[in-house]
Amino acid sequence: MSTIHERIKALRKKQPGLSIERLADILGVSWQTVQQWENGKSAPQRKRVQAVADALDTTVDYLLTGAHGAESQFIPDLEAHPGAVAVRKVIFKISAGIAGFSVEYLDNGEGEPIFQPESWFSKRGIDPAKVYAARIGGHSMEPKYLEGDVVMIDTGDTKREKDAVYAFNHEGEFTIKRLAYKLRRWYLVSDNPNQKAYAPQECTDATYILGRVVLHQSESL
Repeated sequence: MSTIHERIKALRKKQPGLSIERLADILGVSWQTVQQWENGKSAPQRKRVQAVADALDTTVDYLLTGAHGAESQFIPDLEAHPGAVAVRKVIFKISAGIAGFSVEYLDNGEGEPIFQPESWFSKRGIDPAKVYAARIGGHSMEPKYLEGDVVMIDTGDTKREKDAVYAFNHEGEFTIKRLAYKLRRWYLVSDNPNQKAYAPQECTDATYILGRVVLHQSESL
């Protein structure tokens, strides 16, 4: 797992002859500023992130998250959140019978990221490059998880654990459910006490774990 500071330093060192002073000249900042980016004391201003990515021959998404994915024009303000990781809100793009997924970044007002301390990820052994945020739809996970609430999903954790909450591709449908193990079979279970309306669904060959829910933010709080 790497931070934006470590990525800036590593990418700079990959460029032949690109010293701290040379990078500073290209970006129009002082060498002390670049040094602070690399040692974790500060981060590039939002208005300068694209220029830093261009100078280091990388993408904004990789610079900010370490992920190689779809391009996005949204640049989070890391300067206002020092020592934090910006977890982007996305829509998971899935298909029935296919284990993989892609993501569509929300670059409108709904796309404001969740800023989470780097130490939070380190303490839990979570790679932030594999974490995405998504909104819950429907009422099946009430009363704890309400419609419109945001959850952070660690796509690096797809190991089955009973009673844990995951994001699933269940026969082509994106859903957030609790995983249950009964009579040697796995089920997707809703928290809603109305089990008649939200009955357990047995996992099939077309049920894929996209990632584990590691954080929950409620709009009602």
